Amino acid sequence: MERTLKVMTLDAKKSGFFKTIIINVLTLLSMFCLVYAIDKIYKFGANIDIPCMMITVIPYLLIINFSVSLGEEFTNKTDKIVFTGMFKRDEIIVSKLISFCIMSIVMFLLYDIIFIVFNVFIGKNLSEVLTFGNLFKNIYVFLIYSFTLGAFSLLVSSITEKGMFTGIVTYIMYFDVTLLVMSQALYSSKNQLLKTVISNCPFYIANTGFRIQRYTLNQSLIMIVSGIVFLGLTIFVINKKDM
Repeated sequence: MERTLKVMTLDAKKSGFFKTIIINVLTLLSMFCLVYAIDKIYKFGANIDIPCMMITVIPYLLIINFSVSLGEEFTNKTDKIVFTGMFKRDEIIVSKLISFCIMSIVMFLLYDIIFIVFNVFIGKNLSEVLTFGNLFKNIYVFLIYSFTLGAFSLLVSSITEKGMFTGIVTYIMYFDVTLLVMSQALYSSKNQLLKTVISNCPFYIANTGFRIQRYTLNQSLIMIVSGIVFLGLTIFVINKKDM
């Protein structure tokens, strides 16, 4: 049990882990608040919703942090120390994935605080805002998203050993370019098989579901299974590397 707990918290115990997350979120919040203030002062009428803006940007924060987590070990030449220490290689990989989930929980909690403050600020009733449905119903979305996206990022990092390249590949596969192509194919194609494949593809489901803060049961299962497959492949690749 003690070893298991050490593995679970190994990566999250790194110096500056939580500080980096909080600074990233607060920096974004400051920018959005500035935009909101400018809109109100000059009366542009944009009706800016800061929590919605946060949901749109959080995936980009996550992908940056996920991409550098393993890649920096190879870049900084610390991989031999990390993967030849007292912990097994698969334990190191699992600890990094758990740290991704912890990171997403921290971001979720910060998002919830922002959600409460913003809605109270614009005049909503506090009792209406502070409901279980409003505050905690979407934590599973953050966890499933970070698990699948994180596992994929670890897989790419284990193969390429480059954090920047990992970020580029993950972005291409999960974000704007692929989403645009898949969305156009989904709504314009008459091929039912192609539509089924796209609508059940984790690369399509991940960000479309995160943006609306909802995954169906089927989508959740697809994301979880995909994450497990990516994790298994990552462990296989890492164990095959000569370090």
